[in-house]
Amino acid sequence: MTSLRHRLRYWRPGKGWLMRLIHPPSRKPHTPATLLEVGTVYWMPNSRMASDIIKTKLVFVLGRETEPPNNATPLDVPEDYNKRWPLGWDGEKNGGNNDTDS
Repeated sequence: MTSLRHRLRYWRPGKGWLMRLIHPPSRKPHTPATLLEVGTVYWMPNSRMASDIIKTKLVFVLGRETEPPNNATPLDVPEDYNKRWPLGWDGEKNGGNNDTDS
């Protein structure tokens, strides 16, 4: 039940994102890109976290998939995401699943 609440709060409708770092996250140390490691392909649910990471321009988007492929590491939105990054890393006000949560 807890995982369903988590998905409802943080996940947005639509396919998840496949991405990998192309620059070290130390270039933008106050962003959620610090959750990623160089050399790993990640699958993330469609979420504010995925959007925030893509906005850093530190990642290469490989595509979109409904479920994580076997060669990708699934990365879910951390429970404390909105506390760690209450505003988008670029200062834009954003929320949870529907941009109204905080």
